[in-house]
Amino acid sequence: KTAENFHALYTGEKSIGPTTGKPLRFKGCPLHGIIKKLMIQGGDFSNQNGTGGESICGEKLEGENFHYKHDKEGLLSMANAGSNINGSQSFIITVLTPHLDGKHVVKGEKPAKLCVIAECRELKEGDDWEIFPRDGSCDSHPDFPEDVDVDLKDALEIDPSNTKALYHRAQGWQGLKEYVQALGRIAASQAKDTQKDKEKAAYAKMFA
Repeated sequence: KTAENFHALYTGEKSIGPTTGKPLRFKGCPLHGIIKKLMIQGGDFSNQNGTGGESICGEKLEGENFHYKHDKEGLLSMANAGSNINGSQSFIITVLTPHLDGKHVVKGEKPAKLCVIAECRELKEGDDWEIFPRDGSCDSHPDFPEDVDVDLKDALEIDPSNTKALYHRAQGWQGLKEYVQALGRIAASQAKDTQKDKEKAAYAKMFA
């Protein structure tokens, strides 16, 4: 029932909620809370601040089971006002949260190791996740290097003509943003190379 509730709110296949008087759907519903090193909260389609929402079964949806634990980052779990008072709100944990076990129903998991939370819509296999920037600049790297497996060593090779164009469009801040992001990507690339060197050394020692 928990999965059915989430899917129906996701697709918007139901009509108006009897409690909220609002369409039972997540479309246009923002993430209303971000708690650093803990979770991302959303699903309040009526008040959009964490105080509203309802399930497709009415205001309350019974908690089905607590079989799955909050034992890894990226799990999607039901927010509630009590073990059997579930509605439409959910949260994605970004760290291990064992203190939530037995209190919140885990109902899903992120599809991959991504820092970017995909736009709330159904994505078919092969669809563009829109990880790469589309801000009119020449930057072709993702904002978060760990999102994709690409060579980041050329991140600082910024086209001067593009930088000048940004300046003339009064978008000098964009050039600075590109530079700062590039430094982060270079650091990530160096860290990856260091890890590979450590692994090579370990294997060489094992099979010496």
